[in-house]
Order: sequence, then C-alpha cells, then structure tokens
Amino acid sequence: MLVALNDGVLYSLVEEDLSTPISSDVSSSPAFQLTALAFKGGCALVEKGAVQAGETILGTAAGACVGQICEDEQGDGKKWSTIGDKLLEVLPQLSSRSIIDVAFRILAELKACGSVPVALHGFLPMLLDTLGAIGPVEIATEDAGGLIRRSGLALKSYWVESACSYRWDAKSSVSVCALLREIVLGERLIEVVANRMLRQLKVAEVNELPAMAYQLLLFARNGFKREIIGGILEFFDGLESSEVESQRWRELGDIEGTVMLHIMYSIKQDFELGDALIAHVKEQEVVASEVPTTFSFACLLALARIHRFEETVIGLLRTNIVKSINDAMALSATAWIQPLLPPIPLLAQQQLLSAVVERLSHGWDQVTQSLVQLCLSVMDLSGSAMRRGAYSALACAEARRISAEALKSAFGKHEFVRAEVIDQILSRVMFQSESHMHFLGLLGELVEEDSEAVRVFMPKFVDVFDSISVVTPVALEKMLAALLPIILDDAPFRASLILVLRKILFAHSFDDRRTALSGLFVLVGGLASALGECQSAGGARHLQRRADVLASALLEVLGLLRRCLTQQPEVRAASYERLGLLLDRPSVRSNSLLLSALHDIFRVEFAKYYRAPTQGCSPIDIPLCLHPVTSKVVMPVAGFLHCYEKLAVASHTLGLASGSSGGPMVAAREWGDLCVRFAKAQMEDFELDPTGDYSLDSQFGQRNFSTALLVVGCLDACIGYALGHIIQAATVGTGESDNPIVVVELFNKFARFGDMLSTRCIDERKKRIIPLVSDLSLLSLDSVAAALRLVLPDPARVDNEGHPLNIDSGWFSSRVARAALWSANAPLVKHLLEVALARVQRRAVAGSNSTALMPAPSKSALLEIAYIVYSGVLAYFGAEERPLPVYLKNRPARGRGVVLISAEILLACLNQLAAAGESVDCLAVAVFRPAPERFTGQEPEAACALECAAKLLAGLHSVVAALLRLKPVAVKDASTVLSSLHIVTARLAELAFGSAEKDQPLVYSCLRETALWTVGLVQSELPNDLGLMKSVVAQLTSSQAFLPTESSGDDVELEPVDQLTARMCKASKFHTRQPDEDDEDDEDDDVDEQELERFTLRSIPALASIILAWLKTELHRVDWAIAQLRRSVGVELGSGSDELDRSIGVERRICLRLSALSYVLGRMLAGSLPKAMYDQVIRSFVDLHRTWALLTRAKLACARLPITESYIDALSLICSELNTHAYTLITEKYSNMIGSVPPAAMDSKKKKEAAMPRPKSKVMRDSSLVSSLVYQMELSEKYVIQLSTKFKTPLAHYLKRSTVRDFRIKKSDIPELPASDNDNDALEDGDIVVSDQDASSSDDKDGRIKRARLE
Repeated sequence: MLVALNDGVLYSLVEEDLSTPISSDVSSSPAFQLTALAFKGGCALVEKGAVQAGETILGTAAGACVGQICEDEQGDGKKWSTIGDKLLEVLPQLSSRSIIDVAFRILAELKACGSVPVALHGFLPMLLDTLGAIGPVEIATEDAGGLIRRSGLALKSYWVESACSYRWDAKSSVSVCALLREIVLGERLIEVVANRMLRQLKVAEVNELPAMAYQLLLFARNGFKREIIGGILEFFDGLESSEVESQRWRELGDIEGTVMLHIMYSIKQDFELGDALIAHVKEQEVVASEVPTTFSFACLLALARIHRFEETVIGLLRTNIVKSINDAMALSATAWIQPLLPPIPLLAQQQLLSAVVERLSHGWDQVTQSLVQLCLSVMDLSGSAMRRGAYSALACAEARRISAEALKSAFGKHEFVRAEVIDQILSRVMFQSESHMHFLGLLGELVEEDSEAVRVFMPKFVDVFDSISVVTPVALEKMLAALLPIILDDAPFRASLILVLRKILFAHSFDDRRTALSGLFVLVGGLASALGECQSAGGARHLQRRADVLASALLEVLGLLRRCLTQQPEVRAASYERLGLLLDRPSVRSNSLLLSALHDIFRVEFAKYYRAPTQGCSPIDIPLCLHPVTSKVVMPVAGFLHCYEKLAVASHTLGLASGSSGGPMVAAREWGDLCVRFAKAQMEDFELDPTGDYSLDSQFGQRNFSTALLVVGCLDACIGYALGHIIQAATVGTGESDNPIVVVELFNKFARFGDMLSTRCIDERKKRIIPLVSDLSLLSLDSVAAALRLVLPDPARVDNEGHPLNIDSGWFSSRVARAALWSANAPLVKHLLEVALARVQRRAVAGSNSTALMPAPSKSALLEIAYIVYSGVLAYFGAEERPLPVYLKNRPARGRGVVLISAEILLACLNQLAAAGESVDCLAVAVFRPAPERFTGQEPEAACALECAAKLLAGLHSVVAALLRLKPVAVKDASTVLSSLHIVTARLAELAFGSAEKDQPLVYSCLRETALWTVGLVQSELPNDLGLMKSVVAQLTSSQAFLPTESSGDDVELEPVDQLTARMCKASKFHTRQPDEDDEDDEDDDVDEQELERFTLRSIPALASIILAWLKTELHRVDWAIAQLRRSVGVELGSGSDELDRSIGVERRICLRLSALSYVLGRMLAGSLPKAMYDQVIRSFVDLHRTWALLTRAKLACARLPITESYIDALSLICSELNTHAYTLITEKYSNMIGSVPPAAMDSKKKKEAAMPRPKSKVMRDSSLVSSLVYQMELSEKYVIQLSTKFKTPLAHYLKRSTVRDFRIKKSDIPELPASDNDNDALEDGDIVVSDQDASSSDDKDGRIKRARLE
C-alpha cells in the first residue's frame, strides 16, 4: 500500500499525522502509528531488495518529519525527541537525494530562525557526516536546465560555510556552537567555524558567555588553538575595559571566573592549549608593545597554578612588570629619543595588580595563590636584578613598591590570602634571602594597617624566634619593631618572646647572644615608649591598667638586662653599646621608671670602679678592669661610663623638672668630680710612659695598650658627660665642672693620650692599629649632633628666636654664646666632626675586639647632622656677604680641615639615605625648611621637595665656586662637595620623572643650569688635582643630557664631552712628545700648552676611564632605543605611512646618536692614550660594534625601513674610519709580542723583560679581548652585507678590513732566536708555523681568523 502512494500524498499523510495531538504515551498513540508505519515499511522494502521504493518512502517521511519539527518550534518536545531518534535510526537507509534535501531543509531553518530545533541536535551531526561521505551527485542550478556535479564533501563544506555566514540567534548561540563542534571538519572549515564562533561571542547573552567559551575550548581540540584562546582573551579584555568604564565589572566577576575555570580545565586536558595562551600573551607584549590586560593577566595567574607552567608564567609576568617600569623610566631619562617614541605608562602595572586584587572576591579567587607568589617573586627579582645591573635601581624600587602595595591590599581585603603572605615572609626571613629586609618592611606595614589580622599568626613568629640562630640581629630588630604593637597588647605572645630571649641570652654562641640582645633592647625601647604614652595620656582607668601591665613587663625585661651586664666582656660591651643608643631616644630619657631602674643597676657597678679623691690619683680603678694574667680588658669601662653619663644627664634633667633630688644629684656630683680629675690627670697617674712599649706581642706592651685604651675611653665618656650636662643646663653653673673650659681640657687630654696610642701601637707590618684618634671615641651621633648644634650654629636660628627649631628648646642664642669657647677651638670642632663622620659611615670603634659595623644611624639623625654641617659650615661659602666664623678662618696647615670633613659628612649622609632606599630630597627639605617634624622622617610634599632640592643644587654650585676661588687650599673640599652635587643631581632627575606636569619646568630648568654650570667649570682654569678633575668629569657626564639642544635634533649636548676628550688626547700626545699629524683640521689646535698641562699622565687614564664608563652607559641606552625600534617595526608591518615615518625618524635619531658617540670614542682610538688604557678602549669599541649589529638587525627585520643617509654616515664612520684606528691600536698593543724592536736596540733591562715569559692569565685575557673584537666586527659586517643584498644597495665598500684581524705573523718581524735542541720537540707539541705564502693567501678570505701559537 505504501508503494502505491504518491510521494506528495505520503508527505501530506505523515505531516497530518504528526500535527495531530497525541496522548502522553507517544508510542501507543494512534496518531503516531502512521508515521511509524512509514518508517517501518520503508525499512522493510529496503531489506527485501526494493531499495529504490524503500528509500523513496523513507526520504519522504524523513522530509515530512524534519519539516514538521522546524515548523512546530514550541510543540511537544517529548514527541519531537522521539521523532528525532527515529530519524537517527533510519539515517543509514536514506538515499543521497534525501540526505541532501533534509540537510538543506535544516540549513534553511537555520537561516530563517537563527537556530536549529532541539530535536535535531543529535541527528544533524550524523546527517552532515553522512552527507560528506556520499559520492558525486547532480544538482540542479538556477540556470535554465543547468546541472552540476558536486561531491558530498563539497556539499558539506558549502553547508558549513553557509551556516557560518548566517545570523545566529543570541539565545541559541551555545546550541549552534555545540552542533558545529560535533561535526567532523577539515582544516579549512575548522578555521571558518572557529572565526564564526569567536564572532558570536560579541552577540551572545552575558550569562551564555561561559558556555560559549567552553564550546570554543572544546572545539580547539581540533586545532586552531592559538587563535581560539587568543580570541577568547581579546574578547573578555575588551569587555573588561568597557565594563570598567561603566562600573559594571563586579557583575562580570563570576562570569569571568567561570570562564577561567573552563580554560584551566581545558588546559589540564590539553597542555598545548596552555602553550598557546602563553604564546598569545608574549605576542601581545612583544609585537603590540602592550602589557597584559586584566583578564589575560588573571588567566596567566590561574595558569601558574598548574605545575607545568608555574615557573614559565611567573618568570614571564615578573619580568614584564619590572621591564615595563624600567622602560617607562628609561624613556623619561633618554631625552634625545623621547619625543619620537610613544609614551609608556608607568602606572599600568600598578593599576593591573590593583584591578586583580579588587576582583579576588568577585569570582577570581583561583588566582589568589599565584598573585601572592608573583608579588613576592617581583620583590625578590628587583633586588637581584638591581645588583646585576639588569635594571635601574629606581625601576627596581618602584616594582618592589607596587608589589608591596598589591600584597597589602590583598592582605587587608581578603582573609584567605593572609596565611600565604605571612608564610612567604617568614620563610624568606629564616633563609635570609637577598631581599628579606624588604619583606620585614612589608610586615611592619601590614601590622600598622591591621594588627588584628596579623595577631592570628603569632604562633608562627614564635617558631621563628626559636630558630633565632638563622636570623641576623638587624633582621630580628626590624621584625620585633614591626610586631611591636602586637607585642605590647598580646601578653601571651610577649611572655613567649621573653622566654625565648632568656634562653638565647645564655646560649653558647656569642652571635646568638648578640642577636638576642638586639631583640631585648627593641623590647625595652618599645615598652618604655608605650608606658610614657600611657602616663601622659591621662588618668583613665583602662590606661592605668595598661600602664601597670607595661611597667611589669618592662621590669621583667630589665631583670634580663641586669643579668646580661654580668656576663663576658664581649656581651657587656655589646649591651653597653645598645643601651647607649637606646638612651639617646627622647621617649626613653623621659621615662622615670626605666631611668630609676637603670640608675640603681649602674650605681652599684659604678661604685666598684670609682675612686674618691682620697683613694688615689686615678679616678677609675684601671687595674681592676684588666685581667691579672693576660692584661686584656675584662670590663669595658668606656662603654659603661658612656651609658652612665647619658643616664646621669637624663636623670639629672628629669629630677630637676620634677623637683626631686637624691640619687641623680649624687651621681651629678660624682660625675663632676670625675670630669675635673680626669682633666687634670697625667700619664704618670696611670703608670703610663709615652716612650714605653705598646706592642701587642708582649705582656708589658699589652698592659700599656689596654691601660691607655681604657683611659682614653674614660676621657671620651667625661667629654660626653660635660657636653651633655652643659648643653642641658639652663644657666651656667658655679661649679668647676659646669665651666665650658673643662670640655676643652678633657679634649686636650684625650688628644694627647690618643695621639700617643695611635703613634706607638704598631702591628707586625709596621702599620698603625688606630689610624685616627677620632676612631677611639664612643660618642653617639645624637650626642655629637647636640654639641654641633651649638658649635656650628645656624645663623638664621641664632638671629630668630621664633625659628621653628627654637619653639621647644628656646634660649638658643644664649647657649650658642656659652659654646663660643668650643667653636674657637679648631681641633675640638674637627674632632666632633670626625666622630660624626665615623658614626654616619658606621665605622667600627678602634681598639675593640668587635669588627662589626656600628648600627645604622636613624633617618632623623642623618637629616639633622646634614642640616648642621650645611647651615653651619658650607652655607657660609655660598653667601659672600656673610663673614666667616672663627672655626672656618683657621685652616690647618696639614691634614683635613672643618670644611672638608663637613663636605664628607654631607656626602656620607646622602650615600646612607640612598643605600637605605630613602629619598634624598627629604635632606634638602630638612636643610632649607628645618622644623622638628622634618627630622622625624616625615615625607615632604612633592612640590616642596622639588623646590628645596633645586635650592640645594644651586647652593652647592655656590659652595664649589667659592671653594675653588680659595685654591689650592680648598681643592679637596670642592671635590667632595662636587660628589654631593652629583648625587643631588641624579636624585633631582629622578624627581623630574615622577613630578607633576606643573613642577617639571622648575626641575628641568634647574638641571639645565647645573649642566651649563658644569660645562663652564670644565672650560675654566681648574687646578691640577686628580680628585677634583675626576669629580668634574663625573658631574659633566651625568648632567650632559640636560644641556639645551637645537631643533635639528643633533647631539649638541655631547660637544662638551667631545671637546674634553679631544683636549685630553692632545695632552697625552703632548706629554709623550708624539707628533700631532692626524689632527691638522681639529678645531682645538689653538689650545695652549698651559691648558694641556692640566692633564697629566697620571690623570689621563683616570679621566678616560670615567668617559669610557659613560660611553658604555650611553651605548646601553642606545641598545634600549633599538629594542623599542624593533618593537615598533613589528607593529608597523601593516600600518600606514605615519607610523613608518615615525620609525624612520627613530632610526635616524639612533644613527645620529651613535655617530656622536663614535666621534668621542674615535678620539680615544686615535688619541695615543697611555697603553694602560688600550684594553678599556678596545672593550668600548666592542660594545659599539655590538650596538651597531643590533641596529642593523633591526633594519633587517622590516623591509619597509629604508637605508637612510644617517645610517650610511654612521656606517662609514664606524666600519671604516674607526676600524682603521682600531687596527692601529691592536698593532701597537701587541707589537712587543712579535719582536718589533730588534734585540740589538734593547738595553739589558729590556732584554731581560723581553726574555721573560708572559703570564698565562694575561695572554688569555688579551686573546679573549681581541677575538671578541674581531667576532663583533665580522658579525656587524655580516648583517651589513645581508642588508645590502636585501635592499640591492652597495654597502660593502664601507667595510674596512685589515690583515690585523687575521693575526698574521710576519716572518720578517720575528727576531732571530738562538738555536735550541728543543725546537723539534716544540713542533711535535702541535705548534703551527705560518709561512709567508700561507699568510698572504688569507687576504682573499674575509671573516676567517687564522690563529698561530708561537712559543
């Protein structure tokens, strides 16, 4: 019956059957039985052999079913699912024509509705796979009667391409993508489908994006991985930027987090997808010159959680962060290329990390661990990279700051990252990583911002303290200082810490005990300060309870300290040293409980060694402080007295303020007696003989040395007490010890004993054990600064009682008048300055057993001492109308004077601030706007810092100019001030980079004036002093970048360095009496001999080394500019003419810069410098050729970058003219190695030197240097020849070659050697003899090196 039915009738019956409503049980519905009967009958006909009839029935029924499914979009889904299953069953029995009709019916539905019915989702992939397997069929075309033959594969391709060209419904995007993913596709169709799926991301609904991304990632298994993962990242990066502007990024957080989870899951299944992700990010970074955007950055962090990619991803990201910051700062510092390159944002990395931290709690929590690891890794890298010189110190510091800010932000906002941060910090502290001090600074900032968050991890810190042997004293101090707020409030943790310190204080190792002492005094200082704050805050009940707890803890810690003061001499000396520094703090000096407890301890100890006037001539029992057998010091009485004198002054001042008396008054009387008696003491009182034995290899000499050392220490302590007592007193007392003259008398005794000790104490090599008398002093920097305030007063502070520094102290002018006697004593002033310099430079005390450096001075102490020496000494030379004080009028006939030591102190303060990572501009603010808060380390405002730094720069100009007018007396002083000027100039240049746009004109104007002033200084008549010349040349090379340039872009700022180099080379020829044949057309021929005599054979190598070091730095900057050119060339491969013109301008500017630097180097190559400089000059020439090779490779990378005239000029200069000079230099350097001087013309000494074999190390060094030069020459020439071939431009004639590069040994140049029986043995050992014919044949072989070894 089915066979008899017409196709149209059967189609209508099936269609009517499917449109009839059915019951819930589809299989038993009578309306469905006709359709089922058609499928069953068609299958039966095919099985019985009636294939054509069966296929026709099945095709008609299948077409009707597909048509009904497509038309009934919202019908019964269960029914259509059943029909779809039936279609899948009969698919193998459908004819080719039916398969084509059904497939294109579904395609028409996709075109009309933008989706495929759900019931056909399982059927369509199988249908298309079957379609691709059918053979060629004839297809009717729209042309009249036209027929074409198409294979099934072509039809399948057409179907897929058509489907990708249609618009898809946004709601059905995922389902269509899933269908296409299930289809077996070829390579071309994979690309088509992938691109269409990526385009569909832009129109899909937001909540469908994770599913769409997952379908894309599944589809990437077929190939096209890099493009798919790159497309996903680019889409979400663009979506991220648009949503950030509209503040809707929080809504995307969960969606993006889900996408990242899908990406990571897919990468775990297919590691090649992870490689594709990394390759895409690298391409964006290198080609597009961009930093990773937020989503890409987060995906990389998530990828780092996979162990296989962890090291690669972290290394990539940390290098990207530091390098981008370094590039931004390098662009700012490279003024000659800055206008031609696009700006590089400095804050891009900081904004990137901040954005990721902000999203951690909005679906991005899977990147937390990697983010913490990255920030810690950046902090580690910045320290090691700065030491290697890979990046600038400023860039490394900025990267470290950005990473620390990200960690602090994550630590404060997200609780789940805190444990990881603390664990990483403690591990770096315990293993003493290179940057562990920076992590301790981060710990302090975390505690300061949220101490409660850190309090949870206190047990971990206790474990670290238990392993105190692996922690340095400085690290322990900084850790305890960071945790001090928690220690003061957390009694259990404080008790555990004290228990650990008590155990370590009595350990066997002295280093462990010293470390524990450091922690102990941090606790004492913190408890005393907190107790003072509680007592001064008021009488509230909770404050009183806290004060009681702190007082109890302080007394407990002081009990430990009492036991430390009874241990070995080394422990006691370390305790006195730390206690003396502690007593300099105002918060400690004002704590009555601490002073009272310490006073009781020291009173008992002082009574053991103090001798009343009736007990003997010596005020201190010196023999009791010495070992009876070895005569070594067993009681460091000097350190003890220094602590006691500070304690006595503080107790006396506090007692006068509170109206109390008793113990402090008794101690004051005893100290007064001690000072007066020591001022009158003689050497005989201590059984010392100025002409006696003070050597350390005999017992008698050891006793004399130890005795003299203890007496000097006692005198130094008396000076400290007298200074402090008289300075603190409101009025001049009537007692003999209150007279300022006692200080002078004590110093005279100190100088006499110290000179004797320094002169007589000589080691076995006849060298002084104590080089400077000031190195014997234990005076702290705070004590010396307190005295120098009055000895070197600031005139502005003396004349103005309303000065900011006089608000708290008052009556400053009267105290200055009281110290006039000290100011008039030049040796005393010089001694105080020498001690201050020793404390700033952290020099160890001479004569002590410890060789460790003194503790680093505080920032406030550095700022105050710098203010004192500038305002009290150096500023007088900057103001001509101001008369010089007494201590500046009397200049010493020999040795260092007050001005020189003051300049050295200023320079040392600048160096210490720079080494500690502090900003140097705060010193300028402290000098020109002194106030109490300036000395506390408070950071000044940017505008104020710039203004004061500019004033300091101008002031140092005036000081140098005034000192040079006093030549030759003040030449060394001017040289030291110039070194300080060099540091300030560098810091001002750094400030210019980060300053606001409105402040930059002031900064650049000041730097420009400094550069012009330096040029004038170079061109003036400078005295013939090597130190001064080195300082001037160093200042010139550092400030030449700020010289005004012409609009043409020529390197005019290099002319001063070029002229200086020319004069220096002329002076070298002048001193060696060489003819000046090569410089007939030189502009500097009119230079007279008197000016050339400024450069001596001793100063020329030193100055040339500075210029060559500057050349190396400049060539590195050119290398950086070439790298930027290569990146821009990569971007412009498909760009327009504007970008190409910009790249040509960059290339031209680089060539001009290289030419200017080559001229400077060329003068040295042809300047007949001393032979000691040949190696350095050749190394610089190697660097120049390396830079030239980089530039030529950059031009080879882009065919659109033409060969410019500036390139040809530089090529002619470097590869022709300079190569010729280099060949001559090599010949001169190694001429003595080939016997250029006949033996008959040599004297006996030279013959002996020539006969001696050269050291193997020097032979290897010379061979390596010349071979490196030849290699770089040939490499650069190879690239030039490749460039010439590529552009079909002849460039080979610019390449100057020479047989010098072949290391050819001429037989005629080899001296006749006496015959030896070992000649045959030498040849057998593998030595090579080169004949004239072999040597001459090498001229036709460019780039080939022939090495010969001549014994």
